[in-house]
Amino acid sequence: MPDLNNKSEDLTYQLVRINDDPELMKVYFMWEINEDEKELFCYQDFNPELAPYSEERFLQFQKHFKVTLAASAYYLLQDKHTGQYIGFVCLHNFIKRNRSSEVSFAMFNDFRGNGLGSIMLSLFLARIFEKDFPWLHKIYGETSSLNIRASKVMEKNGFKKDGSLRDHYNIKGNFYDQYLYSLLKSEWNLGKT
Repeated sequence: MPDLNNKSEDLTYQLVRINDDPELMKVYFMWEINEDEKELFCYQDFNPELAPYSEERFLQFQKHFKVTLAASAYYLLQDKHTGQYIGFVCLHNFIKRNRSSEVSFAMFNDFRGNGLGSIMLSLFLARIFEKDFPWLHKIYGETSSLNIRASKVMEKNGFKKDGSLRDHYNIKGNFYDQYLYSLLKSEWNLGKT
C-alpha cells in the first residue's frame, strides 16, 4: 500500500496524456467495455454497441473519442516500473468565462482501494494547475453517495463538499444522492506547501 505522506511515492507513477495516441485510446476503450461497475463512475447508460471488443468498434470509438478530446483532456496513470496503466482521470466541461472545469476519474478494477486514486488525483492537480491549464480557477467533481472512495479521494486532495442533489442517480434500481465537490486553485496552492 502506498504511503500518501511520502512524496517519493509519487515518483513511481506518472500521468500520460492520451491525446491522439491510438494505443492509449485503446487502454481507455478497454476500460469502457470491460468495467463491471461502470454505473458507479459514469452516470450515463452503457453503450452496448461498444462490447464485445472488435477492431471495427474500436475504430468507431476512436473517431468519436478524437472529437471528445478536442474539448477535454484525458490522462492515464502509469506505473513507471511495470509500464502498466492503472487508472484514468479527465478534465471536461470547460467553462472559460468562469475558468472552471469538471474532473472525472476511476481506477482500473485491480487497483482500487489501495490509495492510488489519491496519488493519481494529486499528480493530476499539480499537472493541470502548474502546466497544462494554469489559467483554471476552479476544478469541480461529482459522485454518488454510493461511491464513498471517490468522495474520500477528493476530500484527501483538498476538495470541499459544496452540496448534494437528493436521489439524483438511479443505480441498479436504487436512488442515491449526488455529492458536489470543488477545489479552488488558491486552496490547492495553500495545501501543497
